[in-house]
Amino acid sequence: MHTQKNILFSLLILVSWVSALAQTDSSAAKILLKTFEKYDSLEKITFSCRFTYQQLNTHDDWDTLYAKNNKFTAIQNNAKHWYPVISLCRDQENLTEFYRFRNAIIRSKWALKNHKIRLIETCNKLPVYILEYRDVPLNITSGGDSLVRQTIYIDTLTNLITSIQTVVAFNETQIALFSLVMDSIDTHEKIAIPEVFQLNNGMLKPRDLAPYFSLKNTANQNISLDDFKGKLLLLDFWYAACKPCIKASVGLENLHTKYAKRGLVVLGMNTLDSSSKIKRHNRRHHISYESLLCSRDVKSAYKIRSYPSFYLIDGSGNIVFSSSGYYQGLEKDLELAILQAFSNR
Repeated sequence: MHTQKNILFSLLILVSWVSALAQTDSSAAKILLKTFEKYDSLEKITFSCRFTYQQLNTHDDWDTLYAKNNKFTAIQNNAKHWYPVISLCRDQENLTEFYRFRNAIIRSKWALKNHKIRLIETCNKLPVYILEYRDVPLNITSGGDSLVRQTIYIDTLTNLITSIQTVVAFNETQIALFSLVMDSIDTHEKIAIPEVFQLNNGMLKPRDLAPYFSLKNTANQNISLDDFKGKLLLLDFWYAACKPCIKASVGLENLHTKYAKRGLVVLGMNTLDSSSKIKRHNRRHHISYESLLCSRDVKSAYKIRSYPSFYLIDGSGNIVFSSSGYYQGLEKDLELAILQAFSNR
């Protein structure tokens, strides 16, 4: 068993040396700079968190030596140094989570400066960036033993760190895993939400209930509004000969690709064309999101008078955005409405 552990230790060190030779990924640098900017703008932050300390045993299994749920509040001074609020962290033991949080920021800055950080592909199920760095000293100021690997998870919307996992090889036989998961994050800030431009004269308005529909798709399958409960649904009312509709579809395809994993569904509502014509049109213009054959009754219920027209509907069936017509900033306005709807979940 000791031989297996020695091999694991050697592999971890070897990988850390190889990683140290690589230049910092430019995408990772951009993400981290946004995260640093976010934290620099805050004066106070509170976490509910779960901390776990595990150690590899002689059977090559992880033993949990310590696990705790806790909550802490940290404040930042003018010099951008974070300190715990002692009233919530009454003894040294309860400061563990705070120091893990603060050290993650300090080590990330060091790793970025020394080109030892990279972006792992975005997680498939969670809206997070995953960054990893290796061969970073446990004590940035005095050096000493090296951090074999640390992974941080950054929320794609808030740019806040939500989880930190650290693997440390103290020696050839002692390898430890530290995990800190942070949720219920409160930054104590009042966020000013910009007004989203909506050209929706005569249309249904935000907070109206979306009219029910049950329509056929191009494969002759029944699709209804109820199929999208819990999802964020973007309806695009269009027809093939509409040139502004074609221009708008480029941005809709971008949004469909970018936010599908977070629960956005883009759905074309074609009010004029046959299934075969819709299929040919979508292949020609590289549109991957689905279209339905929209009836006159549904068109009337949604008060469609011009093309293209758009509705954004939340998971409860309420309209949160409506607009008609194509203009150059349409995609940005739709994206802002989508992000606001995600944040209100």
